[in-house]
Amino acid sequence: MALAVKKLVDNGFRLANFAKPHWEVFWGHARRELGPPSDLVAVQKEAKALIAKAPTAMNTPVRRAAQNGLVAAEIAMWFYVGEIIAKGQVIAYPTK
Repeated sequence: MALAVKKLVDNGFRLANFAKPHWEVFWGHARRELGPPSDLVAVQKEAKALIAKAPTAMNTPVRRAAQNGLVAAEIAMWFYVGEIIAKGQVIAYPTK
């Protein structure tokens, strides 16, 4: 029994020593990628400007609104084409 416990503890220490550098790399990337933006003040200014500009969107000329609609439709169509290419068929995902 004592031999089994010693073996378990030794394996635990080996696992911890192996995982430590990998864990540090993971947390280094996670801290950098999942943290808030470093330029938070600029992000807040851009968001406020976008919100302030929203009511003026109703004053957009019909020609410009139509152009924006066509651009949105083109983006949607490219998305659908990409989905069809990824699926390999038009109708649905294969079930088998």
